[in-house]
Amino acid sequence: MDYAAAADYIGFVVEVAGSRRSVAVEEAVPLFRHASEFAKTVAVVKNAESTFINSIAQLLRPDFIQLHTRATPEQLAALSDISGTGLIALVMPGNDDVQSARQISRVCDMVVADTAVSGESGGTGKVHDWSITRRIRDAIYPRPLMLSGGLNEENVDDAIRTVVPAAVDVSSGVEENGMKSLRKVDRFIRKVRGIGYA
Repeated sequence: MDYAAAADYIGFVVEVAGSRRSVAVEEAVPLFRHASEFAKTVAVVKNAESTFINSIAQLLRPDFIQLHTRATPEQLAALSDISGTGLIALVMPGNDDVQSARQISRVCDMVVADTAVSGESGGTGKVHDWSITRRIRDAIYPRPLMLSGGLNEENVDDAIRTVVPAAVDVSSGVEENGMKSLRKVDRFIRKVRGIGYA
């Protein structure tokens, strides 16, 4: 991949049961070490226990921990204090109203908006109503919002122009046969940079 088209953030799903993308902490250590040389690193987790979050912060030393599960503002504030690492908190447009998103944004460094699907806290590859996300984005500004949920090369232009996020997150939209495609990653990043928001 051309360095000019490299991502600003690289995330790894860590210790998430049932996720085909998940890696064990031991496997993640060299991945984070290598990725940190050219991008900000993100540990994507669903376990909100303070001891686990602290161990992720100490062992992987990510730039951010993305808690991809529902958490109260009080829980998020406590985790931020414990880890000493940047915290990205989840909101799900359609489930989280603007007021709750505003409260969450006060105790984290960034908010990620992902699609609400019954029984899942994001990571479904499904698109949500971007007009709701735009209202959340405006309500929490200047706290940055990362847009996630079903993004790909074909729809990211409309998504960015509608929501005006600080960043976009992609996973299934750059996969082929369940694996990341360097060709699709490269094309996606070039498309985003061409829009002018990366």
